[in-house]
Amino acid sequence: MTLDHVGICILQWFAPFMPYITEDVYQAIYTDTYKSLSVHQTRFAEIQIPCDYHQVKPLMEDLLTVIRMVRKLKSDHKLSLNVPLTELVVASTREGKVEHVHHQLASQEELIKGVCKADTIQYTVASPGQESALEKVGDDTYRAIVVL
Repeated sequence: MTLDHVGICILQWFAPFMPYITEDVYQAIYTDTYKSLSVHQTRFAEIQIPCDYHQVKPLMEDLLTVIRMVRKLKSDHKLSLNVPLTELVVASTREGKVEHVHHQLASQEELIKGVCKADTIQYTVASPGQESALEKVGDDTYRAIVVL
């Protein structure tokens, strides 16, 4: 759905400058979906999907914080960012926040695993004074602990 939406928006934007090409693409891909005879007859307001960015902002902040911290840990230990992690532990300093962070990041676990090269992700409560760390667990295998 997202790529479809992006595609039609790009066609609408370029239609005044490249009318024949955008019309051909619209006829080939989008006429069944949008029921308009021409890309030049579509309206931005009818196609735009409203998004509540305030809902997504905390998720993106947590997601970027985890990725940034894992990259920093690998860089601090002079490891390539491609070095795989057997486990990524996301620890929270507050007990109630663990469920919140897990709930927030659960929908993005595959993305986090891919970017951080982690096999598994665990969520836990951080012990007092615990800091983010990278631990070697075997030959060329590591475990990252990220404290939020």
